[in-house]
Order: sequence, then C-alpha cells, then structure tokens
Amino acid sequence: MFGGGLTIINFVDNLNERVSAIKGKVNATRWFTLEPFGRMLCKIAHTFAFAEFRGQFDIYLDGIIRGERPFYLSQYVGCSIIEEPPGNLTNTLHQIGYLFHNRYIMIRIRLFAIVDGPIYWVVVGRLKDT
Repeated sequence: MFGGGLTIINFVDNLNERVSAIKGKVNATRWFTLEPFGRMLCKIAHTFAFAEFRGQFDIYLDGIIRGERPFYLSQYVGCSIIEEPPGNLTNTLHQIGYLFHNRYIMIRIRLFAIVDGPIYWVVVGRLKDT
C-alpha cells in the first residue's frame, strides 16, 4: 500500500475567507489514490536516470511505467526523512538529482521546491557491471 498526506499551500491571499464563505454549501471531500502520483514520480525518475546513465543500469520500474499491476510502489518510492534546507533558497521551481548506494541509482525529486514541496526518492535500478 502506498500512503501519504496532503498539504494545501495557500497561493491565494484570501483563500481562508473563500473557504469559509462556501462552508456548508459545497462538499469539498473527495476520495483519491496516490498511485497515479507515485507512477508519475517513477516516470520522472526513470527518464532522468536514462538520460544521465544512457541505459547502463538494470531497470526496476518498467512494470510500473507500463501500468502492470501490482505496482509495489512502496518498494521503490519514498520521502526524505532528513531535514534539508528550504527549497525557496534556491529560487528554482523543481529540483532533481541522483546518488548511488551499493550501485543502486536513487533519484531525488522535489516538485515545487520554491514553496518547500516535499522531497521524494525513487530507486530506479542498479548500475550494470562494466
């Protein structure tokens, strides 16, 4: 199971007043799944890794990208648990990078870094022996 939380970022100055004005008039709850979001992170990570390493790694995310169930997203996608500098210090909208651990390629993705979006890590594969 792939779980998570939802944070609403206030892009509108008077958002709280607008929400208060419609309370009782609109049902703003909606069921959703995080699978499409997890698959999107996998697609971003795989594309970045392929561009950086030209396919010189064993691909782990092929089934997820192709939509083959079960996805097992929690085995490949996670969030950073270490405290990192605020993203707005870099003045960039999104951030992406990589690191290696025992030849595993891990892609770091921070969407909406400029407003301190969360940091996700995706294990995309393992470098091939050369």
